[in-house]
Amino acid sequence: MLTLFDNRDPSSRRRETTSSWNRRRCLDRLVGGTVVGLFVATWVGSLASPLVLAYAMYRGTWTTVVTALALLTIAAYAPWQRGAVGRWMSSWFQEPYFRLYRSFRLWVCRPDHHDNFDNDTTTTNTTNTNSPKPTFYAVHTHGAFCMGWGALFCHPAFSHVRFCFAPALYASPLFRLFARLVGKPGSASKAAMQGYMKRQQDVALPPGGFEEATLTDVRQDRVFLQKRTGFIKLCLQHGYRVRPVYCFGEKKTYWNWQGAWNWRLALNRLGVPAIFVWGTPLLPLVPKHDFDFTIVVGPPLDVPHLPEPTREQVQRYHAMYVRALQTLFDEHKERAYGPVEGGTDCKLEIW
Repeated sequence: MLTLFDNRDPSSRRRETTSSWNRRRCLDRLVGGTVVGLFVATWVGSLASPLVLAYAMYRGTWTTVVTALALLTIAAYAPWQRGAVGRWMSSWFQEPYFRLYRSFRLWVCRPDHHDNFDNDTTTTNTTNTNSPKPTFYAVHTHGAFCMGWGALFCHPAFSHVRFCFAPALYASPLFRLFARLVGKPGSASKAAMQGYMKRQQDVALPPGGFEEATLTDVRQDRVFLQKRTGFIKLCLQHGYRVRPVYCFGEKKTYWNWQGAWNWRLALNRLGVPAIFVWGTPLLPLVPKHDFDFTIVVGPPLDVPHLPEPTREQVQRYHAMYVRALQTLFDEHKERAYGPVEGGTDCKLEIW
């Protein structure tokens, strides 16, 4: 097991007095809440931007709004390369993001020479820029606003990975510009995914999508996976290996209304989010954070290169992936959640 990040430092905790520890913890929560709130506000604001434009046209102030939107679009879609500003933005975003929670840990199971974790905090050298087989990181659970996904997106060990966002979200100039400054984003549309994988880029995707967000429950670990075979088919077609990634604690970040699954999941199939969430009591867009957040990158599942896989072959390797994800969850749930928080008895629901 390789630890890429762990902000729990018992030695520094012992060196600090209780009052100084409490002051530092309050500052971490204030700064971390601001940074994470900015991420969520960008996410929500991007999806709501058409409504803002419609309201501006109704009020007769559309000229100013359209001008600002045009400038934002040019900046977001211009063919510039991420440089010093982007690296500063990523580092500025990363540390407060992780320190918001009671503890934040990032573990990698069985790192090998195929991995390209270029991270100064890594104690084991796993860097290999000539990886013969690219990796597909399937990230679960989606959660309300992808807090675990966001943590991986801005972590330097994953700076080489193309993180694929919902097409509508990535098309928004506001979110696109923000994402390009922080990490290496892309679109999750089928055509875009095929393009990245033809170029043999490492990619990351939350296969559960909006449906997995809708199913989020603070009391239960859930993934939406039974009918999600498309990513396995892509991996077979392009010769990728698959790493399941599970975010222990994602379910606790937001309360989400439960029930009415039929019509909510129907909205998801149309590309419409159907979450009804609340974070901290006074700031609902800021996630709850008084818990341990642990992300575990599972061992790779090697699948063969099949340019034209049959339906039976896709189903077979999809079943293998589901078993691998279940095993990853069962092996790490107690260490991630702890026996006090029900880590021993919790089960993973697979929809």
